[in-house]
Amino acid sequence: MTDQYERSAEFVDIMLAAHWSALGPGLVEALHGSVGPIVDVGAGGGHGTRVIAQAVPDAEVVAVEPSPALRSVLLARVNESPELRDRVTVLPDGLLHAELPPQVGAVVAMNVIGHFAPAERHMLWDLLTRRLLPAGRAVVNLQPPAAPVQVPQARFSDLRIGRRRYEGWGRAEPAGPDQITWHMTYRTFQDGHLTEETAVKYAWWVLGEDRLKAELGEHGLRLDPTGPAELGMYVITRAPEQPGVAVTADARVCVGAGQCVLAAPEVFDQDAETGLVVLLDEAPPTPLADAVRRAAHRCPSGAVTVRNEVR
Repeated sequence: MTDQYERSAEFVDIMLAAHWSALGPGLVEALHGSVGPIVDVGAGGGHGTRVIAQAVPDAEVVAVEPSPALRSVLLARVNESPELRDRVTVLPDGLLHAELPPQVGAVVAMNVIGHFAPAERHMLWDLLTRRLLPAGRAVVNLQPPAAPVQVPQARFSDLRIGRRRYEGWGRAEPAGPDQITWHMTYRTFQDGHLTEETAVKYAWWVLGEDRLKAELGEHGLRLDPTGPAELGMYVITRAPEQPGVAVTADARVCVGAGQCVLAAPEVFDQDAETGLVVLLDEAPPTPLADAVRRAAHRCPSGAVTVRNEVR
């Protein structure tokens, strides 16, 4: 896998430090009451890992970072702290391929959600559904833009270390219906003279609150804002359990469109000869309730009927 931070890691970590001074208190608040293990997704150089460790004392932290360049900073930061060294495990894989604990108390995904394509995001939401403890949560932030639009070039960082000054510049351009390309330029000055300029680019999948809420709803998860609005932070938890449903399917009305099977194949099938609806489960389990309701909504002939059933 290509390390897109190979050339920029030395700048990314130092320039993110100021950003984390704003994000840190919000993350601490969002994690209040959490238990371990806690997964830090795309941990980078470990700024967020330190915040997590301070917010939830004694919790095990699993820091996932696929970039070798950033991971070297992360490992050094963890190793230099006796408190982190005993509690933080650094994994070199992407989240979807990492060997995670079977159950986790929280998942933190700060400044990384744009690295996940839509299909990968659904895999992430499925992972939360399967691995989060009943009272567990995930914390994410959404970074602008929420749509694939052009972002004019602007300086986002200007800092001095010793005799050198470092600038970070960024701009973005649309790269498809759900994607932009960020163009980043890092400049190094010494004694007022430009000594080095590094330009990199990377793809970023845009995502807004409404779409995120809809995606999570498909997996039985809910989204709630947390912290100052300008930080774009959210907490993801399990949605309140919906009532079970009772289903009927009238083959005399069915026209064989098959929309019910596409929406809820665990509940509906089609007759091999006639193509008409076959009901597999008259009282499907609660996790399938939303899928069954979608099946009824999509049925062009009204052959599927759903009613709530208290359990």
